[in-house]
Amino acid sequence: MKPIQKHCVHQSTGMKTIVCRLVILSIISILVPETWAATTLQPKGFDSAGLGAAIGQAVPGDTIQLPAGTFEITAPVQLKSGIKLIGAGQDKTRIVYRGTKTLSLVQANDCQDVEVALLTLDGQDNPLVRDG
Repeated sequence: MKPIQKHCVHQSTGMKTIVCRLVILSIISILVPETWAATTLQPKGFDSAGLGAAIGQAVPGDTIQLPAGTFEITAPVQLKSGIKLIGAGQDKTRIVYRGTKTLSLVQANDCQDVEVALLTLDGQDNPLVRDG
């Protein structure tokens, strides 16, 4: 069986060249990570479980879009590398703490290329909240 690349080099007609290029692009798209197909995810709830599930599904390049409203969390928001956590506006999307343990509202341990924007982290002067 001839290698695809060698076979393509010897094609001389326009249609055969186009078909060959499509075959190569198809193979590349199968082999390349899914980061090309970045998606927008929305949490299914306004709590730690909803946020955590959306972040857990996200892959680098994805955006987690938070709608307007107040997210009442009992555990830190654990960010992952390469994701965006975007609210509906600083005055429209709030993350507040309702738990009983000392924590930071958001943790980005060993993360790179993370964006958090258009939301408010509100510690509400709670002594259990270290940051926010």
